[in-house]
Amino acid sequence: MSGETTPTQAHADTDAPARAGGVYPWQDGLWSQLDSLLASARLGHALLFTGAPGVGKTHLARQLAASLLCAEPGARSLACGHCRACRQLAAGAHPDFVELAVAEDRQSILVDQVRRFSHTLHLRPQYAGARVGLIQPAERLHPNAANALLKTLEEPPQGSHILLVSARPSAVPATVRSRCQLVRVPLPRAEQLRGWADAQSAAVAQALALARGAPLRALDMAEQDIARRQGRWLEALLKLVRGRIPPTELARDWQAQPLALVFDWLYLTCADLLKLQHGAPATALANQQQDHTLGQLAAAFDGERLRRALPRLIRARRLLDSNADTLLITEQLIMTLYACRSRAPNGGR
Repeated sequence: MSGETTPTQAHADTDAPARAGGVYPWQDGLWSQLDSLLASARLGHALLFTGAPGVGKTHLARQLAASLLCAEPGARSLACGHCRACRQLAAGAHPDFVELAVAEDRQSILVDQVRRFSHTLHLRPQYAGARVGLIQPAERLHPNAANALLKTLEEPPQGSHILLVSARPSAVPATVRSRCQLVRVPLPRAEQLRGWADAQSAAVAQALALARGAPLRALDMAEQDIARRQGRWLEALLKLVRGRIPPTELARDWQAQPLALVFDWLYLTCADLLKLQHGAPATALANQQQDHTLGQLAAAFDGERLRRALPRLIRARRLLDSNADTLLITEQLIMTLYACRSRAPNGGR
């Protein structure tokens, strides 16, 4: 059984796209720890992989699943990639692997899904190894679904492993967290990224600042041509503060964009504006390619009002992961920014 449901793009972990075979270079040390746990039979039956979006935690969990199911794991317990089990897993058809995600028309992982997931884990493995289940994003477990999962976490089928992945572990029910072995996947250090970044495009390197150092998120941003979109977003923001575009019109325009990326970019842009207002050089900016437009925006905003608005931006970004009306959230945020305009003569134009 290859999967219980298919995650929608809105819920997809930005650790994708996955890397075929092995672990990312910045994950070598962490994989060595997992290898040691495997070799000493100290690997927990339930593991919770946590970390910022784009650090590769889902990929790491999938690599562990592959190693647990592989018929002939190689050096450092890495899956061989060639045996029947590895080929079936890569094709999404391994009978002893089950994946649980948010259904396309839902906001949460529901109790019936968890019951089917647990039932599958309790079936006799079709191959010599164990069964492995993957749950991501784990913070999307409905409270009733989390409760339904507890029995399986407390009394797991012999030889089975449940791997959970979450970018917001604090949102995973405490009853679930406490029954898992925690695997923290940190942001890579600059020296760990160097070789990988050199092999990528200039667009990926440029996106790393907006991705806050999360390499796979930067890769995803580059594929979505975020650098070009950033220029349009900046121009639209400048039109807003100059009164040339209504807040509601801008909200509708941004609603059609990858909204989480827009909000993340907006936070870094506001931080850039405050840096410029305090005399920071262009090299200190996240949007270094747009320093001219940023300079115009910095002159149009009241710094103190903008500084006080940052917490609202953070709250708005978090609300995107809830069931709240995203258009209303976007409109309210844009109105907040509109109110941060300078009260200087001519409105700072």
